[in-house]
Amino acid sequence: MKKIRLIAVLAFMFLFAISINSVVKAETNYGSVTTITEGGTVNQNSTSNVEIKYDSATLEWAPADPDIGRNRNGYWIGYKITAPSDVVTDEVSARKATLRTKSSTSTTWSEDISFYDSKDGEWFLNFWAYIDEVTLNAHKDEEEFTLQQAQYDWNGDGTYEQTVSIILNPEQITLTPDEDTATVTIKQRGNNASAVDNVFTVEKDKTLDETLGSVEKDILANIQSREGFIGFYKMNAEDVFDASKIDTYQEFDPSSDIISEDEVTIVAYINIVRDPVITPEPEQQPPVEQPPVTTEQKDTSPKTGTVDIIGYVLVIALVSAGGIFIIRKKH
Repeated sequence: MKKIRLIAVLAFMFLFAISINSVVKAETNYGSVTTITEGGTVNQNSTSNVEIKYDSATLEWAPADPDIGRNRNGYWIGYKITAPSDVVTDEVSARKATLRTKSSTSTTWSEDISFYDSKDGEWFLNFWAYIDEVTLNAHKDEEEFTLQQAQYDWNGDGTYEQTVSIILNPEQITLTPDEDTATVTIKQRGNNASAVDNVFTVEKDKTLDETLGSVEKDILANIQSREGFIGFYKMNAEDVFDASKIDTYQEFDPSSDIISEDEVTIVAYINIVRDPVITPEPEQQPPVEQPPVTTEQKDTSPKTGTVDIIGYVLVIALVSAGGIFIIRKKH
């Protein structure tokens, strides 16, 4: 009986040791997530698939701050992720750790980003995801959507062990603009224009070049570098752009024109002028010259002149005379 009890105790200790080891292993393989932006709930923390859900949140406008990873003006949702303990205790592993991201508007993952070079503290990273009115409107008919995903390869072997997703209820997200900000909408028009409108929330009483973040400046530069770009024109939001009236529109210069209104609409006119297609006229073929008729050429056409008629009469007369002679001789 004692042997049976001893075996049972040993078996229990063995199973307990295995379960403890599994827990420790799980904690060391995956990063731990906490929210920075209030209102989010972290589900399945320290696992391979972490979800941060925001059923409601009120977001304040913030200026671009590249030092903390916010590379444009607007609204941001953030979380803090702390590296797994085995990465923390091994700097060689920490230097190999990478992450990649994908937003709601992208179908592909970004290039790998070094966790070690991007971290904000000794072993943690503050991750920020951008959100704006355009994105919310695009998902307004959905109960929830994934704003941003990040995948982490903690040991740098090319396999992403952990995914962290930010999931929002679009109807319950409130964007609160700063009273000293303006909304600038850039619409593209013309035969080489994009159908996507770009919306920037910027500080008032500054030029676009002064207030835009790095990502927004890249967007503006891409518009200006499109083939056929002619210029920016400031318009009323309700106006319909008419290229035939372009001389009457107010030109806009991002480097010198101050944004002072609450809402500004700018049209980027992008129109490729193509040379008209000219169809060449068919070449006129020169007339074919006929060779001249010479006297040496034999004329085979029938002749009906006077000489020929006299000849015919004589022949007929002779035949007739001969016929008469023969008839008389018989009689």
